[in-house]
Amino acid sequence: MYEDLTPEYIKSDILEDIQLADTREGSYTNTIISPVAYEMWKVYQALDAVVPIVFVDETSGIFIDKNADAYGLLRKQGKQAQADVIFHGVDGTVILAGKGFLTAESLQYTLDSNVTITGGVGVGTLTAVDVGETYNAPAGAIYRQQVNQSGIEIVESGTATGGANAETDAAFVKRYNEYRRRPPTSGNKAHYMQWATDSEGVGAAKVIPLWAGPGTVKVLVAGERNQPVDSTIVQDCAD
Repeated sequence: MYEDLTPEYIKSDILEDIQLADTREGSYTNTIISPVAYEMWKVYQALDAVVPIVFVDETSGIFIDKNADAYGLLRKQGKQAQADVIFHGVDGTVILAGKGFLTAESLQYTLDSNVTITGGVGVGTLTAVDVGETYNAPAGAIYRQQVNQSGIEIVESGTATGGANAETDAAFVKRYNEYRRRPPTSGNKAHYMQWATDSEGVGAAKVIPLWAGPGTVKVLVAGERNQPVDSTIVQDCAD
């Protein structure tokens, strides 16, 4: 915005207004004006950052969150996927909480609580070490021990579900603008839209009022790229 305001231009502009002193190159006045002009130039350069602070877009960084927070909107941090797991092995084997398990692609999951194998079987729950859709692995995909433990013969995982990516700047700005343009209030259509898109893993929603008569509302939800979401995310959104 201020590309034309170079230090030299600012210096020249100041010197033109000085009438009662020598302003030629090398003069005392000319010399002391130079650093002043340079510091003023830095201020003008900093003003370029004000526009995306006030008029938020996906380049605004932390100011997206600061502006959205004024409306009570928080960035979605993502969710960790979870999967049921069955251990087959030697009776009495204790598998401690925090033990790591891997997929063939080295996606890591940890055991939520201690499991003791009884009657050849132990049942537990695995949680991904990080958030993200990548961890929504199919049944049987989590089968490797990060550190082998004697007494465990087979690791049989169920489908890992519920993993959701952290909200991107672009997605958060879109949700922020939607909130401002269509204010939610008193259970109106926009309110259902807000409730749905505030849910982790939901990137888009469509609200159908009165879909089955008075007192009914249908909400269709999709992921960030309009892809289907798993049943865990649908249930979390409904709840």
